[in-house]
Amino acid sequence: MMVCMADMEHLDCTARERQLRERPLCRFCMEWGHVTRAAVVARGDDGRTLVSLCAECHADPLDPRHPAYGRGR
Repeated sequence: MMVCMADMEHLDCTARERQLRERPLCRFCMEWGHVTRAAVVARGDDGRTLVSLCAECHADPLDPRHPAYGRGR
């Protein structure tokens, strides 16, 4: 069972749970050919779209140590 906590963006828990259920993989990792379970739901660039992300992509999507850049897992 997933515990959902509201964040500063005030996205309700139901929307987060639905997003992770429908899109359980990290969007950024998938674009780079990696399969990583999403842990965070963030708002997209337009401020309305929901995006499923792994904790690493959410914390620092441009970190050169991230697996999307060829290093790591």
